[in-house]
Amino acid sequence: MNISFTKEQEKHIGSQVASGEYQNNSEVVRDALRLHGIYREKVINELRK
Repeated sequence: MNISFTKEQEKHIGSQVASGEYQNNSEVVRDALRLHGIYREKVINELRK
């Protein structure tokens, strides 16, 4: 799989790794996808109320 990011996104991902919170770029992206899934689920549940 090949994913393209803007320079700003690449900078953000790199800063997250540099902070020590993540070991590599892949961890940052996986966590972002995980959080996005949680967010979408919450929004969908709120809309169903």
